Amino acid sequence: QDLPQGGDGTQPHSPLSPQPSEGAGREREQREQREQREQRVQQLQGCLGRLQEANRQLAAALQECKGDAERLSMVLGQHESRSTALRLALRCRWGRGHGGGGTGTGCGATLSPSPCSERCGGAYAALLDLMQAKLGREEDGARGG
Repeated sequence: QDLPQGGDGTQPHSPLSPQPSEGAGREREQREQREQREQRVQQLQGCLGRLQEANRQLAAALQECKGDAERLSMVLGQHESRSTALRLALRCRWGRGHGGGGTGTGCGATLSPSPCSERCGGAYAALLDLMQAKLGREEDGARGG
């Protein structure tokens, strides 16, 4: 059986088969969608790269802050230790540190300072002044001045 041919020698298309223009249109549409997807993937990869770099920078800053916090914690502990030692020394010198008396001070019944405790108090005040001056210099140095 011979199939009928059109006037230009081509075979006619059945109504169920896609027209040549429809196939080309679908191909073009699919190609455009694929290109759009590829562009979107490239955009997302660029965003991902920028976010990863920002994350690296934030992680580095966090590590630096952690180091600073640990160092400051150690310095604070040293200052607290010195302060406690000085307070205990001053308290023990005041009234010679013999318990008793319901004064709640942990000292003896006499609350007047002895000459030794006056020297200790003076030394405590001088040490406190020195520490405040040192802290002031450290703060000025930290500010870049």
